[in-house]
Amino acid sequence: MRLKLWTRDGLQYTGLTVGVAAFYTLMITLQQSLSWEDILAVFPLYLSLMGGLMAVVCAMTVHRVQLHVAISLGLTRRESRLGIHLLRLIPAVAVSVLAAVLAAVGRNPMAAPWQLLVISLGLQLFCGALGTVLGLVHVKWGKFGTIITVLVAIFAGGLGGFGAVMGMEALGVENLFRGDVLPWLILAFGVLCYGLVQLPEGRTLAHMQVRI
Repeated sequence: MRLKLWTRDGLQYTGLTVGVAAFYTLMITLQQSLSWEDILAVFPLYLSLMGGLMAVVCAMTVHRVQLHVAISLGLTRRESRLGIHLLRLIPAVAVSVLAAVLAAVGRNPMAAPWQLLVISLGLQLFCGALGTVLGLVHVKWGKFGTIITVLVAIFAGGLGGFGAVMGMEALGVENLFRGDVLPWLILAFGVLCYGLVQLPEGRTLAHMQVRI
């Protein structure tokens, strides 16, 4: 099935997210000499954060790489749209579920598993929408869009590095889990942003297929 191309890439991004989160967790463990219990508490948070950063990268590469490959393979517009959603949603759901499971297993004192699941999913959807916008900027403005993409990537990497060195407290992450309403608001905002980018993305896809 031709959609295996998107599914495989989505699973690869999921694995890459886990690897990057493990690396940053190792950094903060060496920096602050964390215990095993602390690692179990910190890793799900970094997994969600890195999942968001990777969601931006994943969504950006859709328009720069995957769509051109898909169109060259003869995928229809419907197959391409479905593939795009698979590529973005597989890592988003997998990372969010894994973070929630790890929070439950490690009895995370900062966040309940359902809170981490809802907030993480909202974050992934928002970052996926942001990455889609950046990808569309690249398609429309070429090199200028690439410069914007690079600047965002530098900022994202710096944010992750800052959190790894200074700890999650420096990012104020614990404030996200102090109420039962805020997680749902974050999820709703992520869903809204993800939905809003579908119209310009659909127009761009149609233009690309006609042009190619």
